[in-house]
Amino acid sequence: MHAMCDAEAKKCVIHGFKIDGRKPNKKESKDLGEVVKLLNDFADSGTIDIVGHTDSTGSDKYNQKLSVIRAQEVNKLLTQYGLKSEYKINSVSGKGEKEPMATNKTRAGRTLNRRVELLFSDIVR
Repeated sequence: MHAMCDAEAKKCVIHGFKIDGRKPNKKESKDLGEVVKLLNDFADSGTIDIVGHTDSTGSDKYNQKLSVIRAQEVNKLLTQYGLKSEYKINSVSGKGEKEPMATNKTRAGRTLNRRVELLFSDIVR
């Protein structure tokens, strides 16, 4: 699974976007569908911030735009996969390459850095 969720940290991370990829791949999209199912089954409502990220390939300006596009695409998919309307999307934003979670010196690290994070708050069960 390319989605890693941490209930304690209140976030899920969708990894593995292709270089310059705007939309999640089929595997990532399927994983996102599983995340929506878990959210719908786990809680009645909550708030979600969606934050896109890139690796360091490309310019800062380009990566900033790309990270926002990734977050917007994931936001659309949350709706398409049937996320309960009781969940409020608080923000859809991008950080570009500013907050890597791994080194950008290796292929594996860059793959981890091309991601979208779903940050949860005010979860009501």
